[in-house]
Amino acid sequence: LFLKHGLSNTRFNHIWLGIKRRCLKRNAGNFKYYGGRGIKNLWGNFEEFKKDMYRSYLYHVKKFGIKNTSIERLDNNGNYCRKNCTWRTVQEQTNNRSNSRIYSYRNKKMSLAQWTREFSFKPSLLYGRIRNGKTFREAITLPVKK
Repeated sequence: LFLKHGLSNTRFNHIWLGIKRRCLKRNAGNFKYYGGRGIKNLWGNFEEFKKDMYRSYLYHVKKFGIKNTSIERLDNNGNYCRKNCTWRTVQEQTNNRSNSRIYSYRNKKMSLAQWTREFSFKPSLLYGRIRNGKTFREAITLPVKK
C-alpha cells in the first residue's frame, strides 16, 4: 500500500529517507554511527514524521533556506523522534559534531570555525597557530601580520 503525500521528490522527504537509511540499512556507509550504535527512528512512517516536523521545517527553510536546513538530534545518543529532533543550519550542525573542539574566550564558548568568523580570520591562521603550539588565547590575540 502506497500513500501519496505529495512530497516524494522534496528535500523534506530525502531527509526522512536519510534517517531511515542511517538507522536501518546495515550496508549504508554511516550506519555504524547511527543504527550500529543503537540509534532508532521512532517515527513509524512518513506521515508521523511529517505531522511532527513539517511545520517547523517550513519555518526553518523560510528563515535559512532549503540548502541550509538539516535535522539534528539534540541528544547525540538519543533516537530520532519529535522530542529529540530539531532543524539546524549546516554551520550549526558542523559545530555540534562530536569531534568539534570548543574554545572559551571572553565568556563565550564556540568552535574554532565560529571564532574565525567572529574575528574575520582566515581559518588557516587560527588552525596553523594552534597546530604550531600556540594556546587558543595566544592564537586569537596575536596580531595578524600584513
